[in-house]
Amino acid sequence: MLKHYLSYLFSFLCFSQYSFAAHYESFESLLHLQPSHKNKEENQRMYERDFSSYLCRFPGRSYYFYEKNNPKGSLDDFKGMVEKQCPDLYRWYENLSSDELQIVFASSYSHNPASVFGHTFLRFVKKKGQETINSQTLNFSAFTDTDSGVAFAWKGLFGGYYGYFDTKPYYLKLREYTSSENRDLFLYRLKYTKEEIDLILFHLWEIRLEEKIPYYFLDENCSYFLLQLISVIDREASVSPRGYFLPVESLFHLKKNQELPLVDVKTSPQKKAIFYYESLTNKQKEIFHQANKDNIVNIDDAEVLDALLMHYFYYFGETHDNESKIILDAIYKKKSLLPKKRIDNKKSKTILLESQLRKEDPVQGHAFRHLGIEKNISKGGFSFHFSPGLHTLLDKEQSFLSNSSLSFFDFKF
Repeated sequence: MLKHYLSYLFSFLCFSQYSFAAHYESFESLLHLQPSHKNKEENQRMYERDFSSYLCRFPGRSYYFYEKNNPKGSLDDFKGMVEKQCPDLYRWYENLSSDELQIVFASSYSHNPASVFGHTFLRFVKKKGQETINSQTLNFSAFTDTDSGVAFAWKGLFGGYYGYFDTKPYYLKLREYTSSENRDLFLYRLKYTKEEIDLILFHLWEIRLEEKIPYYFLDENCSYFLLQLISVIDREASVSPRGYFLPVESLFHLKKNQELPLVDVKTSPQKKAIFYYESLTNKQKEIFHQANKDNIVNIDDAEVLDALLMHYFYYFGETHDNESKIILDAIYKKKSLLPKKRIDNKKSKTILLESQLRKEDPVQGHAFRHLGIEKNISKGGFSFHFSPGLHTLLDKEQSFLSNSSLSFFDFKF
């Protein structure tokens, strides 16, 4: 099976109509490619002529040739050569090398038009099944400069921006999406083995510095390019440009050919604050509304203190001024004085909240591109409508805000 993936890796790089790399002229030049049937032979000659340089620049391709020329060689043997001859590459690889690959979906962020449809990124988990915020992530996004308004929309829709890959520790992405932007995160495990993840990383090294990849908000966006990267080892993951491709559709696409278990969820501060407040009784809510930095020391109700803590986490966000420090310190101090049995309730609420969020799993949501017939009760007659939007008031609310709608380019006659 690995040989099949390797063969596809090379055809993907050199010959595919929707090649992730060779589709762009600047990238063809970077990889010493010419648009001809001799690409494979040309690369073979380069590999044999200057093996060390070729290995350190193109490890994904080098492994293709290595496996072909060394039938008994293993990926571990190949990585041993990389460690000896390409120290920069190997350090980079070691930082990302993982046993498990996850795709993470961040819910809609209405304050940024480019993120209103959600976002996806990859997470590399060092040890399978173990939770760690020190794991690394891979993100593809656009250089948007400081444009706003019409210029921002025009460039975003028609490829006026360029996309780029970047890696960051997971805890930074977690803070960015949950604390700063109040978005929920859904983490799904992908089926790929460590060997396959290694091949993805070696290919990523080859393309990570490409600076001329046009980025389109509605089509060739974050999710599109992450799937193209994954398709190096999984042909079924590849998608072709289709006018628009929403991030959540990448989950639907992957789900067609593999199980996509939801392994974890991360709840936004806003949702936590609402949940903890609505869990209070009317009497507790009165105490909550009367609370301030001066009388927190007089509150002995652990549930009210937890609700206040979640409220201020949401209210202050990333702000760390004197007022926020005084209030949060007062709540923590008061909670520390309470008997343990009175604060255990927070753990059960956290479990319940996560359970509710899992029910909003975007993979279980509805499809898009609505086509339907409507009957006008007051005037009579029928009308046909087509909406390519994300969500309408008639759709089930699975994974969407209640009583919300997000549509565009609606057509009715």
